[in-house]
Amino acid sequence: MEKTSVRTAMMANSSTTSPFDQDLSLYKAAAQEGWSIFECHGSQSGFWQIQGFDSPKDIAGIIGSMPPALSDREAWVKVMAGSRAHHVKARDFIKTANPNEYEAMRKAVGDSF
Repeated sequence: MEKTSVRTAMMANSSTTSPFDQDLSLYKAAAQEGWSIFECHGSQSGFWQIQGFDSPKDIAGIIGSMPPALSDREAWVKVMAGSRAHHVKARDFIKTANPNEYEAMRKAVGDSF
C-alpha cells in the first residue's frame, strides 16, 4: 500500500481534497503534533486516513521543527481529543470521506470525544 501525505497528494490532481490541502496552516498544525491526513492507495481501510508520520524527520524541514513520532492510534487520540481547528476539520473530513475510519477511531479511543 502506498501512503502519500496530503501535501504530496495535492499535486496528483485528486478529485477530492482534504481540508489540509485547502489551508496550509491546518496541515502545519497537525504536522507539528506528528500526524496528518493521508491518501492510502489500495488500502482496505479506505482511501483517506489519519495517521502518524512514518518518518517524522522527513517532515521536519517543511514545518521547521521535529514533530513527535506517533503511532496511528496516538494520532487518532490527538484528533479525537483535540479542540483546535485542525482537529475539528480532520474529524469532520474523515467522518464524511471515510466513515469506517472515523468509526474505528471513535471505538479505539472511546466515546467520550
